Amino acid sequence: MSCPSCGADAAAGQSTCPTCAQPLDGSTRLLGVRTPTPQDDAGARPRRAVWIPIAVALLVAVLGVLALSNRVPSPGSTAHEPPAAGARPQAEPSGSPQNAQGPIAGARAATWTVPTVPSGLSYDLGCVVFGGGTYVAFAENGTFATSPDGSTWTVHSTGNNAWTRIHGAVYANDTFVAVGAGTAPGSTGTVLTSADGVNWVPRSPGANNTLRGVAWAKGTYVAVGDSATVLTSPDAVTWAARAVTPYASLYGVTFGHDTFVAVGSSGTIATSADGAGWTSRTLAATPDLHGVVFADGTFAAVGDSGRILTSPDAATWTSRNSGTTNGLAAVACAGEFVAAGYSGTILTSPDAINWTSRLSGTSASLRAIASANGAFVAAGGSVILTSP
Repeated sequence: MSCPSCGADAAAGQSTCPTCAQPLDGSTRLLGVRTPTPQDDAGARPRRAVWIPIAVALLVAVLGVLALSNRVPSPGSTAHEPPAAGARPQAEPSGSPQNAQGPIAGARAATWTVPTVPSGLSYDLGCVVFGGGTYVAFAENGTFATSPDGSTWTVHSTGNNAWTRIHGAVYANDTFVAVGAGTAPGSTGTVLTSADGVNWVPRSPGANNTLRGVAWAKGTYVAVGDSATVLTSPDAVTWAARAVTPYASLYGVTFGHDTFVAVGSSGTIATSADGAGWTSRTLAATPDLHGVVFADGTFAAVGDSGRILTSPDAATWTSRNSGTTNGLAAVACAGEFVAAGYSGTILTSPDAINWTSRLSGTSASLRAIASANGAFVAAGGSVILTSP
């Protein structure tokens, strides 16, 4: 027989033309579309059986990718992991000013511990400093204690009342330098130096007034004290008196932004580029300022009646709300700002602007605070506190 579409010969029994693949019964089929045969139908089930698990595996993989993309935070976002079984969900940060700056204010120094202080250190603690891997806490009448971690303390005594009280100290050039009131010949103020924090050498600064604070920078030690006393030294041994106005007692000194900054009575603030020549920055109607620190590009000064001032340049100062009227005696910074004061007052802040009150566990007047490696040690009365 011949194909009705192309005229080609076809064998008897064939249903389609071997030349054009059109049906020999005269019907028309779309080119490129193959008519299923019984043999095709017989093989369809095995082929579908192979593709079904493959399709399911692909679907599972796609769903897994989509789920992962929902868990990975985009830049600037925060991922929230589900709590573990049996765990209590964490509370979201509140909208208070203290928590509005990212990390919760005072998260590092929120908890304070009162370690056991040896009985020999029962005198009033007035200064604490860290250097060379050692904390040194000074009490009255030549008594002091040292600690490698702020928790375990060893009491020492000079045995000769080398000082009546130490008010300030700094560690620089592998040397501790402490200042205060003492018994050095020809001086009411005293300076002591030590290489290890245990063995102290009295110096004679020639100061007729009690010294309250000391800082080091630019190859110069600067000590400040009562009645506008300012001393400078290249080595903490030989000291020179400097003039400063206004005539006020100076209680603390620090260095930052290439500038020495001293604070004192009646809100006195004085600045100097070299420790020799000073410029007054005193603020009107400000109570006494007792401590000052520079960290994270900010000067922070603290004082009576809970007063806190901050400045980016030591020239322009802004009053901040501390949330307390208790006097503040000292301030330090190690990842966050911590201020200490009377009646066991402890305040913390991530930026020196927003402050949070913390439970100290003591009612002692805290007069000093030191920081190192993210930890803090505060001291006052016969109490030493540590955090964390």
